[in-house]
Amino acid sequence: MSDLANYILTGSVEKLMSISTIDDRIQQSRPGTAIFYYLHPNPESESRLQEYLRKHRPEVLILNRNFPVDVPLIVAREDQWLNFQKDLCDIYFPLPRKTKIIAITGTNGKTTTADLVLQLSTLCGLKAISIGTIGVRGEKGLLEDFGLTTPSFIQLRRILFQHAQACDVVAMEASSHALEQSRVTGLTFYSGAWTNLTQDHLDYHKTMDAYFEAKKKIFNYLRTGGSVYLPSTQIDLANKIAKPESCKVLAGLGEETKSRLPPFFKTKFNLDNLSLALALVMEVNPAVVKVDTRNLLPTPGRFYIKEWDERAAIVDFAHTPDALENLLSAVREIYPLHKIKVLFGCGGDRDRGKRPLMGLAVQKYADELILTSDNPRTEDPMQIINDIAKPLDPKKYKKIEDRPTALINELNDLGAMEVLVVAGKGHEDYIIKGTTKHPYSDILTLDNFLQGRAP
Repeated sequence: MSDLANYILTGSVEKLMSISTIDDRIQQSRPGTAIFYYLHPNPESESRLQEYLRKHRPEVLILNRNFPVDVPLIVAREDQWLNFQKDLCDIYFPLPRKTKIIAITGTNGKTTTADLVLQLSTLCGLKAISIGTIGVRGEKGLLEDFGLTTPSFIQLRRILFQHAQACDVVAMEASSHALEQSRVTGLTFYSGAWTNLTQDHLDYHKTMDAYFEAKKKIFNYLRTGGSVYLPSTQIDLANKIAKPESCKVLAGLGEETKSRLPPFFKTKFNLDNLSLALALVMEVNPAVVKVDTRNLLPTPGRFYIKEWDERAAIVDFAHTPDALENLLSAVREIYPLHKIKVLFGCGGDRDRGKRPLMGLAVQKYADELILTSDNPRTEDPMQIINDIAKPLDPKKYKKIEDRPTALINELNDLGAMEVLVVAGKGHEDYIIKGTTKHPYSDILTLDNFLQGRAP
């Protein structure tokens, strides 16, 4: 551990001799744990740290700047913050040697593509896991949940160490935040996929150019000779990426393959996702071409569909203008004679510029819009709803702030030859109000309604 002294500004490397693991979640403090905590230069961050330390005491606290605390403290050099974490991860969470890590980036479709890689790998005899928005998943379902598209640097290393040692394949979502923040430092991607690029996360990236450049960093982690695949619909994106040696645009799926797919693949965007997943698994095991694709299952919270009495309800995670357009154009194609109602909202404390764009995307296909809450966080829910409504035809929408009430009302009112699309939350089993998660699930509410139970 003597080399670690190069990362330390104040404190002694000897303090690390007594630790048995590292973490960046101060709530996980316990004897033997060294906690990395990035302390921002503002009173709120300092107050939060003091509050945490009143409840949680780590063996060693590692900060990026000096601050008075009553626990053993190491102050790391700011410019070596990530390298310090990496070297300790190499000790406590060494990377699996033979596992092939496949990364998927893009605005929409990352979760479904990663899940399909998991399913296809399993069906052709490979041991695999996926890491992403719906947690860490294996052949038998959820292994661990962590609440982010891509976990923090330390948590990702821990997950790979704990769950991927015996795996042939890891399919992981690589978000723009993760790529920009170097959360995947030290990894080498065997191959990758870029699903699409449309507006999202401009609250963080500020411009579409910056958002694009963040996602383009996936190529920085690609193995020599590896490829990042794009679906046949993304030729313009491939030209913008301008890396012909490693950026491969796929042909579309053949009609024979399409004819053997379950209803989940009636949507064009899921055909894109499947073409990517097949190409990614093909590089590891060409036997994937023999897999019976009729055995593929919908990804949790993605195009979850129920039909009854000439009615249908669809729950989906779509929460960007492009995702909503893709979803609703597919619904219109599947149900050309039905009236389409769409219940949706926008998240608080996130990209406000996409709110009216989402409203317009829905209005383009929907006969009726129900504007409601979707994780308002610290914002006023009605202000978010009003932001969505600004460009809309007042005759086509109604506002119901409380999402559970809105969904039950719409299910009760749903008539024959009508489809209700419930967009934005998908697999999520909570609503965030303020900084608190309150239990709630669109899928569970729909299932309970259909089974005649109270919501």
